[in-house]
Amino acid sequence: MVTLRQPTWYESSVTLVVQTSAGANDTETLVRTMIALVDSEVVGAALSEQVDSALGAEEIAANLAVDRPPGSSVLTVYYYDTDRARSVETAQAIIPVFQEQVADLEAGQAGQLAPNYAIQPWGGGAAVTVEIPASILRNAAIAALLGAALGGVGAVLHRQRNPLVRTARDAEEATRLPVLATPRPLDGGRGRARWHPADSVEAVLGGLPAALGRETLPRRILVVGTDTGRPRAVFVTHLARALQQQGTHPTLVDADLDAGRLTRHLELSDRPGLADALRSDGSPAEAVLQPEAGLAAGLPVLPAGRELPLRSASAAVAITRLDDERSALVVDAPAMSADQSLGPLLRTADAVLLLVDADRATITQTTTLAGLVRSLGRAPAVTVLFTDRPGPAAEPAPERPRPAEVAAQPA
Repeated sequence: MVTLRQPTWYESSVTLVVQTSAGANDTETLVRTMIALVDSEVVGAALSEQVDSALGAEEIAANLAVDRPPGSSVLTVYYYDTDRARSVETAQAIIPVFQEQVADLEAGQAGQLAPNYAIQPWGGGAAVTVEIPASILRNAAIAALLGAALGGVGAVLHRQRNPLVRTARDAEEATRLPVLATPRPLDGGRGRARWHPADSVEAVLGGLPAALGRETLPRRILVVGTDTGRPRAVFVTHLARALQQQGTHPTLVDADLDAGRLTRHLELSDRPGLADALRSDGSPAEAVLQPEAGLAAGLPVLPAGRELPLRSASAAVAITRLDDERSALVVDAPAMSADQSLGPLLRTADAVLLLVDADRATITQTTTLAGLVRSLGRAPAVTVLFTDRPGPAAEPAPERPRPAEVAAQPA
């Protein structure tokens, strides 16, 4: 047996109860929304700020996990850290952060979803801290070494609690949507094949009409996903470029008014955009620009705009106004959060592409986001699976009974 020396890790947990006077369906919706937020950058950033942690939002989020007894409204949230005091302090901040998230939901857009709801601490909100046994640390470390996993043992334990989508079958079971497997639109890392983004787009466009059950490509495409990194930005941009080459004259829109992630990747953060149009009540068409260089060179782009975040539910309205003047739209949706609703954007689309990054997206996140797409949108949707071992485009999945209760987000 190989024994690796690892620092001691501490698991601190708090338990909370989701309370609401609404019906069972709305309670389930809120519970699943809270679960999806646990390991998000939104919660990671809020915790980092509240406890003035030396760790960044992504690192904190990676060391969060959640357990829920089946069918209950009780959630136990775990935080892992090598510093015992920081582990306790961060765990104690979890419930206040979640209460703030619920308050934002209620104030911004969720009144019709679950009125009179609250997050209450269980057992006085005390954090329970335990030292992780050495054997678990050793096994987790070995697994991390053999899998060439990046990060500490805390991230390994997090992944054990939150299994990842790895195959097309996993993606189909998690999303209950047709699955198109495609090469990851950047190099896959050392020792892996390198794919040009055009390969990813070609694989998707070739199978998209059949997967959607239609003969032609949709005119208004909304792209959603759990990942907000550069591979997604590259894919979305090359998707718009491929449609442009087919003569559809698309406009690429960044609808993320929280962080403008696509806009940052396109290096257009200093340019006016959707947020500026909403503030001035001007025409969003006036903010459309065509970069001369960079990833989006030659493409009409509506950036997210300046002075973000902008707490507004009117992005879909502005995009609809833009749609009156443009022949096609590729809209990059915001990340799932309490501050922005996917509902209105989903209802403006002709088709939805749900991007899932194999070996990176968790099944919990993917299932929750797919539930939002199915429950809030009217347009057909397809899962696009980024993988290092793509196969041929999948046939459309057979029609399945729609579950009585699905995860949803405030519309």
